[in-house]
Amino acid sequence: MYVLSKDIFGGGLLILAIPVRTFRRKPSAGLELRRSLGEQTWKIIRYDVRETWAYVRKNHSLFLVLVSAITFVIGVTLDMVNIPAQTLMQEQAPEEE
Repeated sequence: MYVLSKDIFGGGLLILAIPVRTFRRKPSAGLELRRSLGEQTWKIIRYDVRETWAYVRKNHSLFLVLVSAITFVIGVTLDMVNIPAQTLMQEQAPEEE
């Protein structure tokens, strides 16, 4: 507990060492533009995902195909990790007589 409070106190001193003008500066126009573009991009992505999901929910056969494709990709990915791990374990296991 003493070490934790000591670290917190030391961190507080470091924050006090930062000049006040650092916090008063306005962000640059480039930073604002990038932030704005990022926010707009996320809005577009959310809208597209929402509309796509609404379309998929209406079409049950498309939903089944989509779930099957996702399951297949997850299965193949799991096999790419699991099979080499099993092989390594078998190579390191002691041989039976």
